[in-house]
Order: sequence, then structure tokens, then C-alpha cells
Amino acid sequence: MGWWHNFLVVLGGTYGAVWTHIGPLTGGALPALIAFAMMAWLVGRDGIEWLIAVPALFIVGQFLVTIPMVSLHRRLLQPDAAGESLLRFVPGKRDWKSFGALFALTLASRLPAGFLEQAYEGPDPRVATGIAVLWLAAVIYLVPRLVLVFPAIAIDQPQALKTAWRLSKRSHGYFWLVLPTIILLWVVLFGGLRGLTNALASILPAGLPEIVLAGGFGFFMVLTYALLASLAAQIYALRNPGKAESLT
Repeated sequence: MGWWHNFLVVLGGTYGAVWTHIGPLTGGALPALIAFAMMAWLVGRDGIEWLIAVPALFIVGQFLVTIPMVSLHRRLLQPDAAGESLLRFVPGKRDWKSFGALFALTLASRLPAGFLEQAYEGPDPRVATGIAVLWLAAVIYLVPRLVLVFPAIAIDQPQALKTAWRLSKRSHGYFWLVLPTIILLWVVLFGGLRGLTNALASILPAGLPEIVLAGGFGFFMVLTYALLASLAAQIYALRNPGKAESLT
């Protein structure tokens, strides 16, 4: 089978798996949805408290969304876990490992931003430009290699990082071609919701548009994490034929 055929399989599987599980996913990720919605509602509020509350809620939301995503990976990649609930109140070892990997990946991708800001304010902006190019190159290369660690952890694969690194060879095209469709979906859905609330703001009760937007932001955050988790599962199955039959 050709590369483009495999790409279409990955693309269709990414959205198909989330659509099939959208109900359980929404229920299982409801605590995360609420955390992300509260974060969105607090952004820009008066007072210093939101500067602490927003990052804290983001971390809490990441942890809470990790739990149903681990279950989603297991549903997709392990036939004997097909009936596993996406709503779990007690996190297990897999959840903690996945959250640790997600937190480390998020932190590593954001830390250079601070250095870049300082470098651009320095005497030679060319230093910042060089750092930015190296950072971008590292992100382009490493992110598709590392995202497969999440399905590997979910199905208890020994040496998950080593396995993810081995299976993710030549997977960059699948990841970077599907990712823009996820970003575009976010822009269209959230932009549409924002436009609708702005159009109806004059007839809606005061404060309701903000609540609707915050709730929409929370749902779209959960949807984005679900699509990224599904994308990782599709690539993992493609590179590990022993797991591919559960995605067909």
C-alpha cells in the first residue's frame, strides 16, 4: 500500500474514532471540560489571582483529560479493553505516567519561549533568530517521535519511550499533515461560536455569552486532545501491525 493510502487511513481513522466515541468521551472528560472552561472564563479578569488560577487550572485540566485519553487508547489498540469506561474517578499508574509525559512535553515546548523573549531584547537579535530556528527544527522532528509514547504507556508496552521512538520513524508526514486539519477545525468551530454569541449578545442575558464561550472553549479543548490521542493511536497501529486489526 502506498504512502497516500496510509495517510488517508490515518486521517479517516483519527476523526472516525473520535466520532464513534464522542458520547463517552464527552462524559469521561467532563471534569476536564469544566476545568478548561473555568480557565477560559478567568482569563483577563481583574486582579492578580487569575495569573495563578489560569495556569493551575490548565495543569488540572491536562491531568483530568489524560484519564479518558488513556482509556481511549486502550479501546482503540487493545480488543480486550474495548468496553473500558472512559469515565474513571480513580487514576491509575498509566494515567500518572501519561500525565507526566504530557506535562514534560508541554513544559519542554514552552520553556524556550522565555529564552527567546530575553534574547530578542538583547543586543543581538540574530541570537534569538538562531535559537528560534533550532527550536522550530527540534519541534518538527521530535514531537511526532514522542507522541507515540502515550499509546505505548496506555497499553503497558515495556520501555514505552524506546518503543515510541522505534515505531515513529518516518511518521512526520502523517502527523504534520493531519495536525493542520485539527487546528482548522478548532478555528472554524470556536470562531463560529464566537460569531454566534456576538450576534445574539443583545438578546441574551448579561454574562451568558461569556459562559457559553467558556463552555465551548472547554469542549473544543477536550475535542482537540481526543483528536490528538486518536491520531497517535492511528500512527501507532500503522507502525505496529499487531495492533492494527483493532482499528479496522
